[in-house]
Amino acid sequence: MEPIMPINPSYTAAANPCVASLIGVQPHCLPLIYVISGWHMFSDESLGWLKTIDGVEVRSGPCFDDWPDDSGAARWVRAWEPMPQEGRVILAHCNKLLSWYPAFAGRYTSAWGKSYAPCKERSIATLKPGEDYYRDRMWQVCRPQALAAHDAAMGTGGVGLEATPPFVMRALYGERVRLVAALRSPVDRLETSFWVHAHYPRRYGASAEGLHAYVTEQTAAFSECVGEHGARRCAFLFELLDRRYSDVFFHCDQIIRGLYQPFVEDWHAAFGSKALLVLRVEDLIEPGRGTPQPRRLPRRRRLRRRRRRGAAAASLVRRAARRVAAGRKGRPDAQRHAEGCGGLLPPVQSRPRIAPRLASARGVAALFGCLGESLSQEYDVDESERTIFKRRKK
Repeated sequence: MEPIMPINPSYTAAANPCVASLIGVQPHCLPLIYVISGWHMFSDESLGWLKTIDGVEVRSGPCFDDWPDDSGAARWVRAWEPMPQEGRVILAHCNKLLSWYPAFAGRYTSAWGKSYAPCKERSIATLKPGEDYYRDRMWQVCRPQALAAHDAAMGTGGVGLEATPPFVMRALYGERVRLVAALRSPVDRLETSFWVHAHYPRRYGASAEGLHAYVTEQTAAFSECVGEHGARRCAFLFELLDRRYSDVFFHCDQIIRGLYQPFVEDWHAAFGSKALLVLRVEDLIEPGRGTPQPRRLPRRRRLRRRRRRGAAAASLVRRAARRVAAGRKGRPDAQRHAEGCGGLLPPVQSRPRIAPRLASARGVAALFGCLGESLSQEYDVDESERTIFKRRKK
């Protein structure tokens, strides 16, 4: 899978996973801590305090497995130079890493790309008079061939038998890594994404009815795929499976980004609760939910930090929601569906709503919360495992 990377190399005793000859020239240290989340999750707001822990060095770099070719791994390793100071650990924040699907799959769909591009080039060069590649060759020849190449390279046996990013990372790191995933209520996340991305209101309408039309179309398309291919395969490869799914507006990307179960299942299978901590964003940003709060900063610093971390964007979402739903104070009755989905959705009354009413919230909650096995094992983290970083004693 990665010809440059060794499998579970002998790391030094340093705080970070460091190895003398990872790519052959000099010692290299990799991030020890990964914050993996997603867009519109508020992970910066809920987990930003990790950056203030003594001994943690936050660095920006490419996401793991986010490269298309065999040499990408070497570029990824070099991105973490220089080595950190002794006793300090590297923390990397990557939204892409939580889930992989064709738009942001990186290395996972590299075999598909290596097959598809040459096939397309050959097919276009050999078109007969009157033939059109997109009508006559793409889905008849090249797309099925590329999907077969992907399956042969990555596997199709399910959890633990496919080269998904968690298991590729496990092969490199072994147990020398810690991952923190912050997940937001998928219904709330979906509503936010609708208002933040202008192309959705532009197509479906900037109104409660437009939001409903968008959710109805997207969930119906994804449910159709699940009926034919299963939730796991649809989450990983949706628009590569069939022309019908490729034609869906933006390929159900916002639905897939909130469908945590297939992705978290692989992360949990690869690393277990010892290295993986899955938290609900609501537990971290809403007071009184039982999660210890970070030290409160002075008001001036809090305001500056809030502005830097997207308070303006959050305010824009709230204003848009008020404009299209002014005066409506109801909440969707999805509570009993949340209770029946392994604890995937937090209680409705405790969640901040982006749109006061969502007619299809019940169906969305059922789709997100009840596809596949329950997430309760991964979601309900034991308190003894909740603290994976220890503050240094002064």
